[in-house]
This record gives sequence, structure tokens and C-alpha cells, in this order.
Amino acid sequence: MNKEYGKTSFILLGILVLFACENHDFNSQSINLVPSEPSDTPSYWCTWATQNYGADTTVFMNANFGINGHSGQANVLTEDHLFDPNGWLVAFPKAQKDLYVMYDAGWDVPFGVDFDGNQIWKLGSLELADDKFPSCTGNPAERLTKLNQMTKDAGWKGAAIWIAAHPYGYGQNGKFETNDEIEAYYRERVRWCKEA
Repeated sequence: MNKEYGKTSFILLGILVLFACENHDFNSQSINLVPSEPSDTPSYWCTWATQNYGADTTVFMNANFGINGHSGQANVLTEDHLFDPNGWLVAFPKAQKDLYVMYDAGWDVPFGVDFDGNQIWKLGSLELADDKFPSCTGNPAERLTKLNQMTKDAGWKGAAIWIAAHPYGYGQNGKFETNDEIEAYYRERVRWCKEA
């Protein structure tokens, strides 16, 4: 960075902070930035950063866990970690009613599946992993419906899901589906999501 540009930026930032402080009544009551009513604008909390923390914690607690790469973070995305009374979904009690839970990579991957490297084709089924979410039974749409309801019952606005940029199996053994096959694949899964 240019030293003069950096100096100028620092001075401007200082002026802005001084202006903000000068125009703020510090004796006034503090402002709560969390709305009292849910907003119409969708927003979310994503599980990914917490999955990273959970995977690191698990590695330290159990050296035989045998995880690596993104597959390790996917393994800790489980019903127990999320919905336990001390689980991840109790983190934001004042804001969660206005937020969707974005279930990141791993919600549709069974426990222990390695999808790193050239096995990325194992992502994208859009079928909730029933071994990680045993309370969510039934066909794929019913499992997603139950996950959404569990999320709402935990006080959140609802469930949102991360979706891989390709269908399950895409590129496995050098096989790539046609555009028509991909469209049919995703149309079916969009119906499941709409039903859920």
C-alpha cells in the first residue's frame, strides 16, 4: 500500500470517529440493534464456522477421528450438535427468530464420507443424511420438512440449505450428465424443497 494513501486513510478514519463521537449523546439510552419484530428481509446464520470449530475440537478430543479437509467439518454437522439443549442453535436467543439456519456442507452427506479432492462428486444429493439427523425420517421431501420444523421449533425462522454446484455423481468415473439430465435432477429437488 502507498504510505501516503495509508496515512490519508488513517487520518480520514480518525476524523470520522471524532465526528461520530462528537455528535453522539453518550448519556442517552443505548440503542438495541436487534429488531423487536422479525423482518421481512431474509437473513441467516450459517453453520460453517461453527462446524470448523467443532471439527477442530473433536480432533483434539479424539485423535482417532481421522478427518481431513472439508469432510471433517461435514462430519460434525449432526442433529445432536445442533439441537441438543446446549447445542449450536441456542447461540442467538434474541436474534434467531429473525434468522434462517443455513445448513452448510455436510447436511446431505452421510457420516464418514470423504468427499475431498477428486471425490467432490459425492456432494449434491440434496437428501438429508438420515444417520446424522435420525429424527428426520421418510422420503427426501419429508426429511427436509422435518428439519425445517425442528429448526422452527428451536426458535428460528426456518431452515436453509447449502447446495453443491453440481448434482450428486457428476464427474464420477469421468461421467458427466447432459444439461437435460441435470435440469430434471434439480427440478425434482426443487419440488422437495418447495414441499418442505
